[in-house]
Amino acid sequence: MKIPKIKDPKNIKFKKPELVLLKNGIKLYLFKDSESKVCKIDFIFKAGTEYQDKAYLAGFANNLIREGTKNMNPEQNAEFFDFYGSYVQGFINPFTSGISLLCPNKFILEVLPQFSELVINPLLPENIFEILKIKTKEKIKIDLIQTKLRAHKELMSLIFGKNHQRSTLPSEELIEKLTISEIKKFVENFYTKGDINIQISGKIDYDLIKSLDENIGSQNSFNTFKPILIKDTVNPSVNKNSFINIPTAEQASVFAGINLGKISETELIDISILNTILGGYFGARLMKNIREDKGYTYGIYSYIVEYPETTLLLISADVRLQVYRETINEIFKEINILKSKAVHYTELTRVKNYMLGEIIAGLNGAFETSAVWEKIISTEKSEDFLLKKINRIKNISSTDIKKIAEKYLDEDKIFSTVAGR
Repeated sequence: MKIPKIKDPKNIKFKKPELVLLKNGIKLYLFKDSESKVCKIDFIFKAGTEYQDKAYLAGFANNLIREGTKNMNPEQNAEFFDFYGSYVQGFINPFTSGISLLCPNKFILEVLPQFSELVINPLLPENIFEILKIKTKEKIKIDLIQTKLRAHKELMSLIFGKNHQRSTLPSEELIEKLTISEIKKFVENFYTKGDINIQISGKIDYDLIKSLDENIGSQNSFNTFKPILIKDTVNPSVNKNSFINIPTAEQASVFAGINLGKISETELIDISILNTILGGYFGARLMKNIREDKGYTYGIYSYIVEYPETTLLLISADVRLQVYRETINEIFKEINILKSKAVHYTELTRVKNYMLGEIIAGLNGAFETSAVWEKIISTEKSEDFLLKKINRIKNISSTDIKKIAEKYLDEDKIFSTVAGR
């Protein structure tokens, strides 16, 4: 049997959505697929975790907003969506949060008004709030003995400072301090009056847009509240490494990371390519060295985390208790190799093909394309960001990679943490 030839991905097409303005000025992005049997509607708000002034506030608000409306209690609300074979889910990240509706095309006009009511007239039932508090506190008890969470939060503490909200450990006390009135105020400001964009993916016709205009476009409260990012003071630690002792640990969680600061789109693209080589996919250098060659872990990855004012490059692995020091040494070894030796043509070609393949897969259909577009919008990137990324991936050289590594992977600025015993 012949192995198929690897083809260079060419002429990758990124179709921009059609933009429609509702009568109140809300932007509606359309991702059309005439063959789809299901419609997906996303209500997207600037209501992510970076806008909360109290721990858990944004997450609780996003949970509770799905639990009924002024015209339907939680039980009636759940039964309504179930009856029509529909599903409502929430999503939240540092930049945005919101709710998504998945609904068969034939029922979308019946379901849309109730889905709209979730953000226009949310019930926010106090009994569900109390249940959510209990469930969250039970989860916290488990989370706090997890080495991965502890190592990650300790890393955030080193990078941003112990008092920064990104460093806050889960706490039952913080849950108890949260009130339903705070949730209601957050929802009123950030959802009912909030900065909203809407995306529709699937089979879209005039009647659907008209119905959305009647339900959402008729509301004058949206976009009347201007979200403000919470800017905690950044106070990085003078110590570059830390160990958290967890007596019950059966493995050690290792994290390493560097704060890259505010970077441009072009720099972000360069770093994403560097990250892929280092630990961004299954064939990356960290995986080959620390998993395949050393057998320290089942998996080790590097990844990029974007915040409104900064970007982090992080490395994460769960390893055997006895080898966490060796793991950190190997991480720094791989970083130094990237800075000192040019990437071989064969490896760079493989990474390019992988990244281009990931982009193609991410644009394979209306639902997938809408997810890509949502990230572009929420992180306030230019509309041609993806085209810039495709072009850079195709044309970047081994010399470029070495220069990027030299510029951004400064060992003196890398923090590392371990949670284990």
